Amino acid sequence: MAGFVLAAAVLGMGIVLHVLGWTALNSEAGGNCGRFEGPCPQGLTGVLLLAFGCTFAGLGGLAFMDSALEKRGTLPRRHRRWSAIIAVVGVLAGVWPGALVYDGLRGEFLEVRWSAPLDRPAGVTGVGSWVDGDLVVRARTDRLVGYTTTGTAWTTEVPGRAALCTMSRDVEDGVGLVGWAADGQPCATVVAVDLRTGKSLWQLTRTASDRYGDTIAGDELAVTPGLAVFTEPTGLSAVGLREHDERWRLDVEPGCTPAGVAASADQVAMLVNCGNAGLRVVVVDPASGRERWRAEVPVEPPMASVALLAARPVVVRAVEEGSRTEDVVISFSDEGQVQARIPRSGPDYDMPPVEQAYWRARPVRRLVVRDDLLIAPVSAPGEDRRTAVAAFSLKTGTQLWRTAIDGDVVTVESTTGGLVVATNRLYLDELSPADGAVTATLPVRGEWWVYDVDLRKVGDRYAVIASDGTKEPPVVMVG
Repeated sequence: MAGFVLAAAVLGMGIVLHVLGWTALNSEAGGNCGRFEGPCPQGLTGVLLLAFGCTFAGLGGLAFMDSALEKRGTLPRRHRRWSAIIAVVGVLAGVWPGALVYDGLRGEFLEVRWSAPLDRPAGVTGVGSWVDGDLVVRARTDRLVGYTTTGTAWTTEVPGRAALCTMSRDVEDGVGLVGWAADGQPCATVVAVDLRTGKSLWQLTRTASDRYGDTIAGDELAVTPGLAVFTEPTGLSAVGLREHDERWRLDVEPGCTPAGVAASADQVAMLVNCGNAGLRVVVVDPASGRERWRAEVPVEPPMASVALLAARPVVVRAVEEGSRTEDVVISFSDEGQVQARIPRSGPDYDMPPVEQAYWRARPVRRLVVRDDLLIAPVSAPGEDRRTAVAAFSLKTGTQLWRTAIDGDVVTVESTTGGLVVATNRLYLDELSPADGAVTATLPVRGEWWVYDVDLRKVGDRYAVIASDGTKEPPVVMVG
């Protein structure tokens, strides 16, 4: 009789695994997964295989035990109804173990804790984002919205019919810089935003050129402790971060224009484009504005696209024009010497381009500079899906490690604890920057298909920030 109950319990486990497994497949992968449909949700292959195994074993065991008991006379035919009752009891006994086995096979998941309401009106897009402590700020062309981990903290409207057109890459001391202007006009109005309240600390008008459509225009605004820095057509200006008192100005040579600015805690770098005369980097002391060094970027002008990726170490990405162009990332030492020259397309990899059509005010960069590493999602030659993350030394240019990722990588985030890689199905892999080892895989429960997103670590949670918030929530907190 005990064997009869055990077989029924195994059948009960199979039924539970079938119900939970197929429900998860439908909700998390649209009912299909595999080679041509994308990777299966975490642990689901094992769940469904075990579900079939338990079902066949349970049915076979019940049939065998029923036959054996009847032959032995332990279960007379007139008492067959008792065998049915015992089978039902056994099946029910397998429900709880089945649920435990399911949870064990599926592993740990991140749950959606909160999501922002959809953007209205339709047609607006996100243009950039910041994170400051537990606050996420998402910028649209017409407003900035501050979110905490549980809801909306504040909303700041862009005045009149102006559009938000540029942002500082980072925030400092709870202050971020934005720029706005009427459509078709230079992005001349610079505003310092207090992220605690969403209110303006100060506003000034700079001389500016139209940045949209300019392939060699990088970041125009930057912040560093106590200082706000912005480019103008003739050079670089610095004012106090909270008081906007004038600190210093650095002019470029005639015939040259700034092509981007970046700032670290103790250094400000400006990329300067001089047309056919070449491309150069100028590095200054943020306190005094005194030039520390300048260096030519070893590329052949004219340039199709350039971007200043970091201020310390100085890292430049440049694309030449012409039929035999170089697309390369170049790093400099603290003395202005070229250290590494890393091609975007190598013998066994392709990095993503820096250019993008979304996040226009603060583009999300998929190439990450962390200490002396350049970290990027990569694809195999001839492939479109980026199924690995690689790290390159900014001192030697060599590839230090490469980690395969199950899925198409859409963004890489550098956090204080390490690296977080997100795929288009919103599987988050935590990687060690030292050797690329995967320390945790954390899928977000549900069916996801994302591309133009920014991923940010907010306390012990993650913020998934969408460029298009009219169809999917503009901000989703998971943890």
